[in-house]
Amino acid sequence: MCVLAFLYTMAERSMSSLPAAAERAMFFATLSQLKSAANLEMIHRLSSGEGATVGAMTGTNPMDYLLEPPINYGGLWTGVGAQGGISGAWYFDAARGELVYVLGSMSRGVVSSAGGAAMESVRLRLVAVPNGSGEHQGVLLVPVAPFSWGEIALDVL
Repeated sequence: MCVLAFLYTMAERSMSSLPAAAERAMFFATLSQLKSAANLEMIHRLSSGEGATVGAMTGTNPMDYLLEPPINYGGLWTGVGAQGGISGAWYFDAARGELVYVLGSMSRGVVSSAGGAAMESVRLRLVAVPNGSGEHQGVLLVPVAPFSWGEIALDVL
């Protein structure tokens, strides 16, 4: 009987971390797609003679550069009504120019600010990077505040 209780406890521990690991994988997969889409938009602007508009990408919604947003994208939040607080969902805070990911319940407590405080959401901002000669050399999707997801510390993505 003790062996069964031990095996059950071990299985329960390993299975309880799966939803948080799946959420983390989906977050970083979506993040990778967003970064690629923003860079493709920048390359398109540069190659079509619209390089001067790359700076205007700062604070825009990176979801707009995807062919199709992810299924868990809640859309635009304009500051009126309830803030998009659905666990495991993305929304764009138009007032701040920030893309927000609301953590699922299994990841709360795993994601923390640089100071160690637990976070309920992660805020990201698209930023055009100047090259020093008045033009832009790229775009980055950066955290508004540094955070860590488990062992991975992130201040620049």
